[in-house]
Amino acid sequence: MKLIVGYVGIFALSLMGLASPAFAQGYPSRPIRVIVPFPAGGPSDVGMRLIAQKMTESMGVQVLVDNRPGANTIIGAEAVAKAAPDGYTLLCAIDSTLTMNQFMYSKLPYDPIKDFAPVTSILWSPVIVVVDAATGPKSVKELLQEARTNPGKLNFGSGTVATRLIGEQIKSRAAIVDRLNQEIRRALAMPDVIEKLSGSGLEPMASTPTEFAAFIKKEAERAEPAIRKAGIRLD
Repeated sequence: MKLIVGYVGIFALSLMGLASPAFAQGYPSRPIRVIVPFPAGGPSDVGMRLIAQKMTESMGVQVLVDNRPGANTIIGAEAVAKAAPDGYTLLCAIDSTLTMNQFMYSKLPYDPIKDFAPVTSILWSPVIVVVDAATGPKSVKELLQEARTNPGKLNFGSGTVATRLIGEQIKSRAAIVDRLNQEIRRALAMPDVIEKLSGSGLEPMASTPTEFAAFIKKEAERAEPAIRKAGIRLD
C-alpha cells in the first residue's frame, strides 16, 4: 500500500541586486557554486550533481556542488542568503527550506521570500506509506478505517518534517470526517428530529463513512445500466 504525495527540490538564486541586463550578457564568466543543504549521496545531492554536470558542459564554466548539511537545511540556506547576489551562488532547497521553516522556527537567518529568486523546480519524490505486510491494512482506506475503529492506538513514524506533515494532514482530514459523522448521526438520533422527519415522510438513515462509501458505490453500479439502457443524457 502506498500513498503518493510529492515534494519538489527548489533551485533558487541569491536575490538582492541581481545582475543588470548589461552584466547578464557576460554571465557566466566564472565557476558557479550550488549549495546542497544535505550530505553527499542523498537524493537532492545525486540529482543536483547530474544537473550540474550537464550545466558545466553547456555553459562552459564549472558548476560545482557544495554540500552544507545540518539544521534542517538552515545552514545551507543561510550561506546562500549571505552570498553575493550575482548569480554565482545557488541553492538546491527542499519544501521545508522555503515553505515550512518560517512557521517552525521563531527566527531564521534568512527570509525565504526576500532572500531568494526562484528559478525552477527540479525534483519530485513520492512519499510512500508502509505497513506490516502480514497484519497491516491493504489500502489507505483500510488504514483510516482501522484508525477510526481504534482511536489513539495507531502510531506512525516519519524521517522528515515533510513526511510528518503529510501524516498529520491525513489524520486531520480523517479527525474532521469522524467529527462530522458523529455530529450528524447524533442529530439524526434525537427524538424531535425523528418526529419532524417522519412528519415529512422521511426517515433517518445514518451510517459510518465506510458504509456510506459502499452505499454510493452500490447505487452507482445499479444506476449505470438503467441510465444507459434508457439513453438518458442531460448534456
